Amino acid sequence: LVITDCENETDTFSVFCEAYDILTTSFVDPLDPADLAAGAIEGLEAYAGDATGPAPAQVSCAAPTDAFTEFCSLYAEDVNDQISEDALVEAAVRGFMDFALNDPNSTYLPPEALEAFRTSNSGQIEGIGALVRGTNLTPADDTDLICNELSPTCKLEIVTPLEGSPAEAAGIKPGDFIVRVNGEAVEGQSVDEVVLKVRGPAGSEVQLGIERGTEVLDVTIERAPIIVPIVEADMLTDTIGYLSLAQFTATSPQLVNDGLAKLLDAGAENIIFDLQYNPGGLLDASVEIASEFVGDGLILSTQAPDNTIEFEAIPGGLATDESVKVYVLINRGSASASEVVAGALQDTGRATVIGENSFGKNTVQRQFLLSNGGALKVTIARWVTPDGNNYGIKGLTPDIAVELSDDFDPQFLIDYTVDLIANG
Repeated sequence: LVITDCENETDTFSVFCEAYDILTTSFVDPLDPADLAAGAIEGLEAYAGDATGPAPAQVSCAAPTDAFTEFCSLYAEDVNDQISEDALVEAAVRGFMDFALNDPNSTYLPPEALEAFRTSNSGQIEGIGALVRGTNLTPADDTDLICNELSPTCKLEIVTPLEGSPAEAAGIKPGDFIVRVNGEAVEGQSVDEVVLKVRGPAGSEVQLGIERGTEVLDVTIERAPIIVPIVEADMLTDTIGYLSLAQFTATSPQLVNDGLAKLLDAGAENIIFDLQYNPGGLLDASVEIASEFVGDGLILSTQAPDNTIEFEAIPGGLATDESVKVYVLINRGSASASEVVAGALQDTGRATVIGENSFGKNTVQRQFLLSNGGALKVTIARWVTPDGNNYGIKGLTPDIAVELSDDFDPQFLIDYTVDLIANG
């Protein structure tokens, strides 16, 4: 065994050293090299298992610090004619992300998954149309509810099928768990990897193993283009306007502005702003949209290892006049940028937030490309609301809590709010 440092690593270990450098310089929390080394070891153990075979005459390993000596020894033991060095290094990188960070939003995207991820980010998503999350079935406490590396205790849960989607047509329900994709068990994979396998060209089929209660159902779903209307704006009564936002894209701020203008021109004195099942999106879009309702002051702050950035309201919002009452609707599927907007409007007193606790995602991720064609998606900052509230654990608590069943219709919360306004 020849151990070098990351200044003199072999080509095989370049990705490993790149990942170590990215995490130690960019991850939102300080990282102990010993924890990263332990994570890399877990990654090796999870991948190599009991595979055996003749070992090469000489093995080289790059140790970023002295904490990686044990890792290098195990790496040398695992290399054989059944397992390539490249595969082991990739397993170690996955170990960094899955076992050392304690962050379900940071993950490793291998080259094939990254290409699919780029395609999905082009705005042309084709798949089954469902919101999912990794759910920890045995959380130690309320900080441990969400997970990323799927296992018998970390399951891929359906939050909700989208209205009119293939998933809804196939009978997929909130609370179902995806346990197989095309006959392959999802355990040992990340949430992002499985999501990208479920997606695929419109017209093609995907076979899912769906765990529901004590049963596992085999469901075949034909994929389709997933078209979600970004913004809807309608008058529900002479004085109540309804504005819904499905996701925070680059075009969302202008669409929201257009929708608000339509409602205010029609005489809206009350605006119901529906963020139910909105999974979030672009941070800048959330600031622009919150600024339509908040005239000045802080919208949010992002906190990174080296700096804090404050995002102030952008002047010129259409609905900043407090004579127009605002009601924001949230539920368990309202995440990230949705929580930014709901939190800002709640903290500033601009809106009454109605529904149930939101998803709970208060982090900002960045994608770092690796030399093997893959990438790391890394949490680089956390955000807090104007009052300093952190919604990354239990989510945002509404001003008016409404108990919602697992299979509730989002229309229920809309009707509830209309009745609330009508009855004063």
